[in-house]
Amino acid sequence: MLGLPLERLEDERLLRGQGRYTDDLAVENTGHAVFIRSDRAHAVIQEIEKAAAERAPGVRLVLTGRDAAARELGQLRPMASVPGQIERTRPVIADETVRHVGEIVAMVVADTLDWARDAAEAIVVRTSDRPCAVEVAYDWHTGDADAVGRAFARAHTVARITTKSNRVVVHPLEPRCAIGWYDAPSGRYTLHTPTQGVHQVRDALADHVFAIERERIRVITEDVGGAFGMKLHPYPEHALVLLAARLTGAPVRWQATRSEAALADAHGRAQTLEGALALDAQGRFLALQVRNTADLGAYYSHFGPPTPSLSGGKVAGHCYRIEAVELEVRALLTNSVPVDAYRGAGKPEMVYLVERLVDRAAHLLNLDPAEIRMRNLLRPQDLPWRLPLGQEIDSGDFPEVLRRCVVAADRDGFEARRAASERSGRLRGLGIGMHMHVSGGFPAEFSLLRVDPDGRLMLHTGTQTGGQGHATVFAQIAAERLGLPVQAIAVQQGDTRALARGGGTGGSSSLPIAGVNIARAAELLIERGRAIAAQRFEAAPIDIDYSEGAYKVRGTDRRLGLFEMAVDEDVSAGCDFDGPTATFPNGAYAMEVEVDPATGAVRLCRFSGVDDLGRVLNPRIARGQIEGGVVQAIGQAMMEEVVYDANGQLLNASLMDYALPRAADVPALTVAFHEVPATTNPLGAKGAGEVGPAGGLAPFVAAVLDALRPLGVETLDMPATPENVWRAIERARTEKT
Repeated sequence: MLGLPLERLEDERLLRGQGRYTDDLAVENTGHAVFIRSDRAHAVIQEIEKAAAERAPGVRLVLTGRDAAARELGQLRPMASVPGQIERTRPVIADETVRHVGEIVAMVVADTLDWARDAAEAIVVRTSDRPCAVEVAYDWHTGDADAVGRAFARAHTVARITTKSNRVVVHPLEPRCAIGWYDAPSGRYTLHTPTQGVHQVRDALADHVFAIERERIRVITEDVGGAFGMKLHPYPEHALVLLAARLTGAPVRWQATRSEAALADAHGRAQTLEGALALDAQGRFLALQVRNTADLGAYYSHFGPPTPSLSGGKVAGHCYRIEAVELEVRALLTNSVPVDAYRGAGKPEMVYLVERLVDRAAHLLNLDPAEIRMRNLLRPQDLPWRLPLGQEIDSGDFPEVLRRCVVAADRDGFEARRAASERSGRLRGLGIGMHMHVSGGFPAEFSLLRVDPDGRLMLHTGTQTGGQGHATVFAQIAAERLGLPVQAIAVQQGDTRALARGGGTGGSSSLPIAGVNIARAAELLIERGRAIAAQRFEAAPIDIDYSEGAYKVRGTDRRLGLFEMAVDEDVSAGCDFDGPTATFPNGAYAMEVEVDPATGAVRLCRFSGVDDLGRVLNPRIARGQIEGGVVQAIGQAMMEEVVYDANGQLLNASLMDYALPRAADVPALTVAFHEVPATTNPLGAKGAGEVGPAGGLAPFVAAVLDALRPLGVETLDMPATPENVWRAIERARTEKT
């Protein structure tokens, strides 16, 4: 069962339009919410005139931060912090000060969306502008500075680079939305919203915003159209639709527009990276030094603070033998949209910097980019290997992954392809890079299996699918353990009432944490059924065998089916996760590009990748995860970037002027797997969802630089837009003259 490329069980329902997304819900007597958002990046609110809006047709509620009801709410706090971090909480609605364009200053609820929009236009917000400001949120340092200093002192060559990981808008297919209910007799709230984990949203709202028992808030998530880290945590809109439902006595719904999402969804990346790599005369790595300046935005988002430091530092040096590492992170609070973990959560930025440094070192030493990597990769015999922040790589074969990638890329045929491009007036370049991710996620995971007499086994998990195929792979795990058809397993996610606790989806942890826990719950279920069967048969449990959904008394023909047993017995088992969370998926990617030197336009021509995801439980789904992650990396490397002006105005808040990759921008992707099972979990699986972004940035930029190097271009920042590439070409020409 495991290891087979089964088609996704959920696809037929979704393709037939039977998905259940939040905005699909038809709710009677619902109020429609519109949020009035600040058009200033930093200002003091002097007055909000709302009387005209309150008199407008169909209006049920107009709420500002200074209203008594709004002041009952607490503030959002980050889930995780970094030592030395200054205090900064996030109001759900601004009261006195606004700190970024897009921050909520008022809310209108009306009978229809059009009436709510009309009333919102009648609200006048008067502010006194303040200059945009920068505050240091924290300075964080790790590593052995003395050892790094000694290594640099004796180095033959030092490669240095300063580059950036550009700020991006996540733009999932389904924008954020929320529907809130309030039941006055019980004092309970219900929130229906797309999330990556209902329990984290519930806990944050109950603990910090409403200050009530967690049981009084129910959070429901059904289908989710993409998330990538951005939908993991609570937002101000979640709290406000619940408050508005209580104040109006009716459900309240909100759906973000695309432009609104750009101003209100957590952004990703936003880091400036300085790196130095010390090497000996043979091109072997001695030490790595990294200084990262990270923009966290106006407020700490849920996982924003540790993303560039504690999270990114986990892969400093990744799959190379580097004995000494020093990492410094200065995190800043700025008048911009808060930044949070985005597919990879700090690891893609770190891997990108290291790979750029390796390419720079290869150029300085006149070494082949693949050869310098092969000289420095950790070998299977080196493992286990302890990383700078203390985690231990348990498994992998990095040299073989690189070798297979070079072969798949047909590197021997590259010069012929380059010559063909030159004949057509184009420059062609090849980039190769290694990558590694450290999965982590949320160990507070709970899994529950319950047998229904109708022939279904209900699998409850605290994770949440956002398109990854959980309903298929989780069913495969349970089906293999229980000897049942995969179609008999019904995966249930996204309801805090159905499952009291759970961790959520994030950090590439669905298989290493939730999948492993489901397998354990299946084993406990078998033992629970064995005890029931022994009692029914009046036999010792040791004499009861289980196979393919039935129990038999050894040596007899007496048999009791699992589903028969459930007719008058509670046949269920659940467990909390207990085990190591870290796995180390890794790989090597190669990309080829063509550049038009007259316009700076870049075309991606070829992609070849080999990934070690440990034991691949469903190759079809794993390939989809790799391909999707690589395309997101291509988007950041090639075209995506949030642009602010000096006054904190976001200049590209719509898809008319924010570029996303389209089908024409991406060639067919050649994806292969080199399976080295993880030793840290019984499935042998490693995380899959975030290796594409971790590995896809550096090879693209390396390929562009390889194409431009004959023109004298030595450095380039993402994104490689035609304008940025053309300017790099012009600078090189100017410097030559």
